[in-house]
Amino acid sequence: MAHKSFFKHDMETRVDVRLKEEAEADSTKRRWDAEIDARDNKTCRACGKRTNPDEIGLLRGHRAHIVYASAGGSMEPRNRVTLCPRCHQDEHKDRLRFTREGGPYVGIDANEGLEFWRKDAHGDWYLFKREVAPGQTERD
Repeated sequence: MAHKSFFKHDMETRVDVRLKEEAEADSTKRRWDAEIDARDNKTCRACGKRTNPDEIGLLRGHRAHIVYASAGGSMEPRNRVTLCPRCHQDEHKDRLRFTREGGPYVGIDANEGLEFWRKDAHGDWYLFKREVAPGQTERD
């Protein structure tokens, strides 16, 4: 039977616990980011432009949420796609949407093929791109 120490210097503090949890969360996020980069080949899923989310500056890519974190979306790879800055801005300004076979955002999995819809000059939605698998369109 292991002897448990009750000396203060041997006990784990709340700060130690928090730092350990943050390190584990950061490690998980880095692993998920690497998964997204490998799946999307550091290329915008909407327009196909090469982009690197790890670059510094205004032209870096983004690992964007399909369902926003503020709406309960997770940080997992299935809820995030690589987008170039322009497409990410269009998505936030409601000029770009993701669906799957015409369905809503709910239940979308970025590890499967997505549909990308854009608004035209008249405000009407049109199908811009349909994937059969990540990075693979029907034409490929």
